[in-house]
Amino acid sequence: MSKEFFKPHPIRYKNSFSFKIRLVFDQQLFTIYRFLKKNLTSLKHGNLLDIGCGYMPYKHLLNKNIKYYGLDIRESKKFGFDGTNHSQDPFYFTYDGKKFPFSNNSFDSALCVEVLEHAEEPLLLIKEMSRILKKNSFLFLTAPWSARVHHEPFDFYRFTPYTLKKFFTSNNFTVISISPRGNEFSVIYNKLLVLFIVYFERLVTPLFFIYFLLIPLIALLLTIFFILMQLSSLFGYKSSQSDPLGFNCIFKKN
Repeated sequence: MSKEFFKPHPIRYKNSFSFKIRLVFDQQLFTIYRFLKKNLTSLKHGNLLDIGCGYMPYKHLLNKNIKYYGLDIRESKKFGFDGTNHSQDPFYFTYDGKKFPFSNNSFDSALCVEVLEHAEEPLLLIKEMSRILKKNSFLFLTAPWSARVHHEPFDFYRFTPYTLKKFFTSNNFTVISISPRGNEFSVIYNKLLVLFIVYFERLVTPLFFIYFLLIPLIALLLTIFFILMQLSSLFGYKSSQSDPLGFNCIFKKN
């Protein structure tokens, strides 16, 4: 497999200008963050487990009465995350990628953001989610669709809504919603952004002059689709949704 030309930057929440700028230009993050902000802020109490928590960028969205727990695999450095940052946090846990270090029915809700595609055994991960959640609790999950291969070689799957429904309903969940995020403008913009970055990296190759000539064209198209994307979002335009950025899901434990 070819070497990954650039890895996703870990998400770190900071109440700063840089984080807000990233939300403007990173549509994968923006559509996920908007979904989570709408739903996590509605939780009023109980324990929440953030599965694959990384730098815990969504913890600040929770009500102060929610008790937050973060969980990562022990090899989280492979995903650009240094778990030592949370080594002194009593509510941060690591596990072997198989069984969560919690007893049955321990949590009132759970969060799993862009993690399922990295599980070699996604059904095993879903079974663990079901095991540790209480009856009638909610799971908020996101999964990519139109996304490049990332965190190589630990990117294993893309899930259709039908697969997500099948996997979760077979593991004692009810589907509340599986919603596509973004539209064709955001998808094309996202692809052009990746292409723009790729071409910049290739300026150091022997054919750099070809890439140099193409960069202005790609930059123009990127600008056009950025504007179309923002306008479509502003006016609530939704496409056929057959090829979205990804899916935002809400499941309820039976």
